[in-house]
Amino acid sequence: MPEIEHLEAYILNLRFFFQKSDSTDLRTMELLYERECKDPSLTAQFREIRDALNGALDRDTWFRFNDQRVTYRAIFEGMIYSEFAHANKRKHALFQQMIRHPFGYMLTMGEFLRCIGAVHCGLVLLRNLNSRAFGAA
Repeated sequence: MPEIEHLEAYILNLRFFFQKSDSTDLRTMELLYERECKDPSLTAQFREIRDALNGALDRDTWFRFNDQRVTYRAIFEGMIYSEFAHANKRKHALFQQMIRHPFGYMLTMGEFLRCIGAVHCGLVLLRNLNSRAFGAA
């Protein structure tokens, strides 16, 4: 388990790739590829990576909570936006119930770290693709 302070510092930067209001989010990045990338195959690769990231987050976890399905996205966004970066607990009510349950916090933290691992790998792929698409000629 990483130190909470280190995890929080990482998350505060990570969220900029997913917040709709930021110029670094994946939606804005796609518009940049459509507008500026000269190689359509690189734009297609961007979409494949983005779709794989979204697919991984939209998968169901291996457990249900209160007979409700739980996606990795629910854990990912719940942890970021109701625990670390924001105080919007009402929007993530299921997540809040989970972390108050005995062993729930550690269960969700374990799955959250799994999410971070997948997202980090996707972002490394995007960084490398961005270098190819927009790097110095």
